[in-house]
Amino acid sequence: LSCDFYDVDARAPRASIDPACTGGVDARPVFLWGDSHAQALSLGVRTLFGGIKAVAQVATSGCRPAIGAPTYKLTIVNRCTDANRYAWQQIARLKPRLVIIAQAEAHEDTDWQVIADRLHALGVGKVVLVGPMPNWRPSLPVVYTRTHWRQADPYIRQGLDDQPQRSNTLLKARYGRSLTLTYISLTDVLCGKQGCLAVLPDNQGLLVVDYGHLSPTGSQYIARTILADKLSSLLAR
Repeated sequence: LSCDFYDVDARAPRASIDPACTGGVDARPVFLWGDSHAQALSLGVRTLFGGIKAVAQVATSGCRPAIGAPTYKLTIVNRCTDANRYAWQQIARLKPRLVIIAQAEAHEDTDWQVIADRLHALGVGKVVLVGPMPNWRPSLPVVYTRTHWRQADPYIRQGLDDQPQRSNTLLKARYGRSLTLTYISLTDVLCGKQGCLAVLPDNQGLLVVDYGHLSPTGSQYIARTILADKLSSLLAR
């Protein structure tokens, strides 16, 4: 499905997205909202919840979730405004049982509590903010082939950007005790003193395909090993 208000091949914004992204879904579906990092998480989320009809999605490249126009200065503001406006409209219509929010970076620049409160006012059941992914510079494939491919350790420290873990610390402090927003840390699970998990078990390849976008198998791995238990427990409350 093309649930992105930006056409990557044409390098141009779209006026609309595939109606199937938010139409024809189950009553009170899971709603995935964010940028290209939300897109990368989509396969795992859909696998976790049983397929296309269980998950509605608005995830637009370069566009962080926001109320109204984005606050950052980019040439893509118009498409991001359109994407977020449409997401709010569809959330109000669908009243999802769960909204999952994911984005690439700068999570700490947004007041997620305000967004969560607005979502609950629209009838959303639960709100989850997924924290930042580990990032490797210039990319994990480059770091792996240059320094690690002969090694057996699945964790890689070389090339790690420390900003995601700094952001994670701030987000846990702000939202760790929120009663209306659940924060799920990825770096707490994926990272340690030895670096961050980069090579998936059972010869499933690398966790990410570039600096930080999940590979298809990485998306399923994250959903299975991190999201599944946390979301099941949240929805059971």
